[in-house]
Amino acid sequence: RSALADARAARPQPERDDKVVTAWNGLAIAALAEAGMVLREPRYVAAAATAADFLLTHHLSDAGLRRSSLGGIIGPALGVAEDYGSLAEGLLTLHQATGAGRWLATAASLLDHAMTHFGAPDGGFYDTAAGGDLFARPRSVTDNAEPCGQSSLATALVGYGLLAGSTTHLDAGSAALAAGAGLLARAPRFAGWARSEERRVGKE
Repeated sequence: RSALADARAARPQPERDDKVVTAWNGLAIAALAEAGMVLREPRYVAAAATAADFLLTHHLSDAGLRRSSLGGIIGPALGVAEDYGSLAEGLLTLHQATGAGRWLATAASLLDHAMTHFGAPDGGFYDTAAGGDLFARPRSVTDNAEPCGQSSLATALVGYGLLAGSTTHLDAGSAALAAGAGLLARAPRFAGWARSEERRVGKE
């Protein structure tokens, strides 16, 4: 293994993608916080909290979330639905791992913003906020390696509704799941995140 490592180190190294994407970090925060709880490893929870603090300090403003940053410089692109849903999910998991109320409160603020600015008439969510420059607002409903905006928001809304006892958020999450029910029936392979959340709602 040492010989292989030395040989690999002598090769030209690939460039590193070191931009910070809000949604991807939200997923990482949730994973680290959950792993920290399950494995009783405080380092993982601390890493999740550090990442959350960075996003809330640098990516969040009065105008809402930003999509990404690079080298500490915030990009101009506004956050999309998956940024709000995945970050809210990470904060909710971090709240469960630490008991700190600020994570729960911030998740609520993000979800309320998303319900106001991303909501679709059928109870689902558009990918982009209202009032943007796009001719038509895109709407992804399929999950792949990561959840689409609608699934991530549905997951976070249901989670917050259960944790905070909020029927408003729970109903909004259930409505978003119902809006994607057709895909669940036709192609469950592309609705993995929504499907797991639908099962949780059924159990509750």
